[in-house]
Amino acid sequence: MLDEWFDHRRHEPDVVIKQNTGGGKTAVGLLIAQSTLNEGIGKAVYLAPDKYLVRRVHEEAAAWGPGLRQKGYNA
Repeated sequence: MLDEWFDHRRHEPDVVIKQNTGGGKTAVGLLIAQSTLNEGIGKAVYLAPDKYLVRRVHEEAAAWGPGLRQKGYNA
């Protein structure tokens, strides 16, 4: 999925990731967001439908280290 995004969709303004549960959406989404920020090609917003998933995404990003920045986290 990351290769598909990088090769074909990297410069699209919006990306939606749809995978089965446990398919790695969080990791792919965080990597795409950070890559976008690192390259300076745009802003990144990671949306989650409820506070439980917001906390899960925040925990996964925090486990990867301080390179993944956050702003406006509110769970």
